[in-house]
Amino acid sequence: MMLEHVVFSSVNLFSIIIYGLITRNTFSIFVIVISVAEAAIVLAIVLLIYHTRMNMYELINFLNK
Repeated sequence: MMLEHVVFSSVNLFSIIIYGLITRNTFSIFVIVISVAEAAIVLAIVLLIYHTRMNMYELINFLNK
């Protein structure tokens, strides 16, 4: 499932860049690319926090048994 998301995001980013090259509107493409990068970083941080908390809950439950 994760691979599908990465491929979908890559295709979208590639199509945005191609559109920018065709229309020569590079400033708006730069802003879009920066926004996509920021969203990817935020998503990675949220997933890292989620997995860390889940592992901590599992550890606490295991120790309480």
